[in-house]
Amino acid sequence: TIALTNQLSGMTSASVPVLTTAHMPAGHILQTVKSGSTTVNTTTSTSFVATSHSVTITPSSANSKILILHQGMLNKQSSGSWHWATLYRDSTNVITVGSALAMGGMYNNGASDSHVPFTVNHLDSPNTTSATTYTIYHKVNTGQARYNADGWALYITAIEIKG
Repeated sequence: TIALTNQLSGMTSASVPVLTTAHMPAGHILQTVKSGSTTVNTTTSTSFVATSHSVTITPSSANSKILILHQGMLNKQSSGSWHWATLYRDSTNVITVGSALAMGGMYNNGASDSHVPFTVNHLDSPNTTSATTYTIYHKVNTGQARYNADGWALYITAIEIKG
């Protein structure tokens, strides 16, 4: 105890390093934001429209990556048509794989009311330090569909990862 006291006696607050996120190596989690909703979203739109399932995160660095995690449910109420869902960052559809515009979809082949799980596991590079909102969007090609038809508590999570 005496030796430690003697070693620390000359230290000032200026000599004690302050650790910040700048000291963390790439790949470390900097923050996590989670948002939930039980809202049932119904659409007859053939263009993507926003659901109530969204999360907003403000990245601490423009180099950060944002991992979006979500588990939802597509519900098509009429047979012979598609129900599509995707992920938007603010007003931009972040799906850019080939010509695909949706992360997932379901085709109702005759059943009067079909349900299919919809999963998002997307790593995004928003290149900003401004508040950024990620929202699930959906559409149909004909008829009517619901997102979260049973009104479950669905969560969408945004995780900032140091770039």
